[in-house]
Amino acid sequence: MRHSLALWVSLSLLSACGGSDPVATPEPEPPVPTVPEINSAQAIPGKLVQSSAASFERYLKNGIYSRSAGNGVDSTDNPPPVPTLEFGEGSGDRSFSQTNTAEAGVDEADRIEYNGDFLFIATQPVWNGTQMSSPGVRVMQRNADFSMSQVNDIAVESDNANINGMYLYQDNLSVVSSGYPFMTLMDIATTSLFAPHGGWRNSVEVNFFDVSTPAEASEINEISVDGWLVASRRIGQYVYLVTAYNPYVELPHPYPEDDAQRIANYQYLQSVAMTDLMPDIRVNGVASEMNAPEDCYIPEQATEADGYANLITVTRINVNQSQDVQSICMSTYADISYMSTESLYLAAHLDDGMALHKIDVAEQFSYAASGEVSGYLWGRDGTPQLRMSEADGYFRIVTSQWTDEGPVHQLSVLQQDADALQLVAQLPNDEQPEAIGKPNEDIYAVRFIQDRAYIVTFERIDPLYVIDLSSPTAPFVAGALEVPGFSSYLHPLDNGYLLGVGQDVEEMDLPGTGETPRTIPVTTGVKVSLFDVSDPANPTELSSVSFEDTYTPVEYDYKALSVLQTGSQYQFAMPLEAWLETEVEGDTGSGDEAETTTIWMPHNSLLMLDVNANSGAGDMQVVNRMTVENDPEAYVWSGEDRSVIHGENVFYVHGNQVWHSLWADSAEVTGPY
Repeated sequence: MRHSLALWVSLSLLSACGGSDPVATPEPEPPVPTVPEINSAQAIPGKLVQSSAASFERYLKNGIYSRSAGNGVDSTDNPPPVPTLEFGEGSGDRSFSQTNTAEAGVDEADRIEYNGDFLFIATQPVWNGTQMSSPGVRVMQRNADFSMSQVNDIAVESDNANINGMYLYQDNLSVVSSGYPFMTLMDIATTSLFAPHGGWRNSVEVNFFDVSTPAEASEINEISVDGWLVASRRIGQYVYLVTAYNPYVELPHPYPEDDAQRIANYQYLQSVAMTDLMPDIRVNGVASEMNAPEDCYIPEQATEADGYANLITVTRINVNQSQDVQSICMSTYADISYMSTESLYLAAHLDDGMALHKIDVAEQFSYAASGEVSGYLWGRDGTPQLRMSEADGYFRIVTSQWTDEGPVHQLSVLQQDADALQLVAQLPNDEQPEAIGKPNEDIYAVRFIQDRAYIVTFERIDPLYVIDLSSPTAPFVAGALEVPGFSSYLHPLDNGYLLGVGQDVEEMDLPGTGETPRTIPVTTGVKVSLFDVSDPANPTELSSVSFEDTYTPVEYDYKALSVLQTGSQYQFAMPLEAWLETEVEGDTGSGDEAETTTIWMPHNSLLMLDVNANSGAGDMQVVNRMTVENDPEAYVWSGEDRSVIHGENVFYVHGNQVWHSLWADSAEVTGPY
């Protein structure tokens, strides 16, 4: 929808009287303003450029006005869901496991951190009937016998109720928290939801603690950024925050009903100072602007009639020097990110595909390039960030688009050329026309490992595709394997082995479909598979284990998987949850004998697996399934369950409590601590 451009029109009216009276020249009427011509508020794909402060101000205010005028409010003006935040520095050869990560050297915020002697646990909020508990960090000391003792309970002074995750670097513990306000439907309908000065203000906070003496941990710095969290990462001493911000303006007419009210809104916007529209950063409570308008990026293709009110800010914080904070400001949209040790990529779902923006984090912290691909990252796989990867200067991404014939999947390879991400290869193509996945199959897992990509598609059976990327500009499907069930997460091992975690599947008859019944695939429980992909043309499943009526959070959050590698031997631990019928005794209240009632109760356990990844000798064995007690009065969500493997010992974190056991069959379980 477009409105006519504001015009200032002066009319000269002439009137004549009889006789010799002079011609009267009337006073000019004041100009009549009309509604400004502003395009619909939407993110514009393509390159970003730094322009003048005036250009950025016009673009930002145009976006705010267009949204308030009901001028095609784009859904991207609403906060994206906080993504499931990401993995640590790999397994490597060490004596204890650390957070599972997508890229070696790129840490991802997690609710636990362990340094071999102390375990830090970000506590989950607990409702006591009247209020929610404040966020905090339990500090548990590992004793000589591997029992646990709490030595501290760090209070996190934050406006946010939930801790998104933590980073442990040397003696610095960084606690990242963010939150969303509670809003009524009327609040949601207002011009903007998040106000930096009055109204709703959303923020992302990082509290830095000195944990050189964990029992006496002290806060050394606190940084708060306006906006909501898209993602965070850590490389070395630098923590990176990707935040989205929507400027708040209390317009005279939040719901303009006619042109006069729209004009009043537009004119009021022109009087608003840019300092009131830009996000602030607060260091130990002292506020300052993160970026000047002339330092922010807008789309190169933007015209004077375009505008967009969403700002993406990438902030880099040196955890060792509180004043070393840098940020990059872009008027664009992003809802998924991927980071290598060289680059940060921001991806945004638009109407006709994906917009991509690359930030250089290796040589200099700066905007680098932009590009586009067709299709989308959303699918059945719960970890869309694993659909992206960078290697040797090439960016690889797997996208899907939905047609009348069902989903169509493609792998795209892009390379930076000046400030553009150019498409250099795609699969399928004219020379390699074979589709990725059979008809109607959706993608359930993707994993890039060096010069290969592994893609799991599924409708009734699991095809595992192996794609050769050794020549980045000429990828091809090297092989495929069909097995029952599907993998939702793939983990690389040495010597061409691959661990898959997902669900087993069986065909069930649809009732009432005649003598030859139709069948549908039904998931039956967790399935873990060991694949040999050393010969990409002939991938094989060496072994698998299944657990009926269970699920594991590893299927959608790989941080729930613990990995400890010693040479070519691997230890894996993953939480399982099953809902089983349980008999409980209850008081009838009449003094009669207690009655037994059957109810459904969660049963939580930690699966322990040994994997031999020696070349030609791949094997997987179940070691134990450590079961913990649940409070019958309160349900604890298993999605945040974590574990730590320390040699022949294992710790299981369920809720805010910790259990310990040995890495052995039927070993005694101690706790909770």
